[in-house]
Amino acid sequence: MKVLELYRGRQADFKLTVCQCQSGIGRAYTTAYSILEELAALEILEKFSFESTEVADAKDKCYWLPKQEFNAIITAPYVDLDHIADLGNRAVSQNIPPTI
Repeated sequence: MKVLELYRGRQADFKLTVCQCQSGIGRAYTTAYSILEELAALEILEKFSFESTEVADAKDKCYWLPKQEFNAIITAPYVDLDHIADLGNRAVSQNIPPTI
């Protein structure tokens, strides 16, 4: 899901706002808000209100963080799979099908 990808490679305390989500997924503000609310209802994200001392966009009164149990999975950077390296060039150089 595009919204969860916005957390990839970020710090665990990255606060995703509706405006950031909107620009990140290229959708309308109301659509971004609805998606964030759905992810909170599914208990994947948690919704928080900004403290009065925190500076936020005039539109953004709330932010979302991944739930603790999903945080490591959601914020982990991508690691590209390289199947040829995994096979050690064995299958490619010898035309041997990989074994499972």
